[in-house]
Amino acid sequence: MKYQPRVLIVEDEPAIAELIAVNLRHNGFQPIWAEDGTSAQRELDAVLPDVILLDANFARGATDAAEGLAWLDKLLALDPEMVVVMITAHAGVNVAVGTDGAASNNDLDLLGETRTAALLAKAVAGSATALDAHRALRMATLNGARALGIEAETGSLELGKAADIVAFDLSGLAQQPVYDPVSQLIYATGRECVKHLWVAGKQLLDDRRLTRLDEQQLGETARAWGRRISGHTES
Repeated sequence: MKYQPRVLIVEDEPAIAELIAVNLRHNGFQPIWAEDGTSAQRELDAVLPDVILLDANFARGATDAAEGLAWLDKLLALDPEMVVVMITAHAGVNVAVGTDGAASNNDLDLLGETRTAALLAKAVAGSATALDAHRALRMATLNGARALGIEAETGSLELGKAADIVAFDLSGLAQQPVYDPVSQLIYATGRECVKHLWVAGKQLLDDRRLTRLDEQQLGETARAWGRRISGHTES
């Protein structure tokens, strides 16, 4: 049987650890996950791995990067030939959420996509705490702007940025009770709860009504294009 190098993943985020582990298994490695310094030490006491993926801000045990690096020194003292790879801030990857194009996404509901992302992360990680609602909201707002290279212009409400604002109505029965507005927004709210909308300070939706477009005309145009694309044009 072909030897599978052992890789110890020292990472406190289950979703991140599982994504790394899936990739490692696919490439012929044997991943072992340790979520904190205590469990990592248990693995080290059992059998030394070939490679360690270590969060630089780790030791948990350790509380900051300096302690994490001190822990690294201990690892190298165990085996100077051991390969240790530092993973800092989850490799600095900006993770954002968006919808697909209109031809394949159908409803272009960013809230729906964000909820799906949060739930999938929990399923993959096997943990209800993976990717909480606040982080998911950030992925759909500031992280999305960062992915497009426009985080200096939008993505968050700050002085000097565009006044891009969405107001949600959480008074509906389906949203009750509201313990955490962000949690309700991600897990119990859809685009039908959008009440007001401003883009660059200009109000485009007022009490669920478009202010600059004719909804009836839009509907007629959409239906006409639907008939044209499907070939079912009226005679």
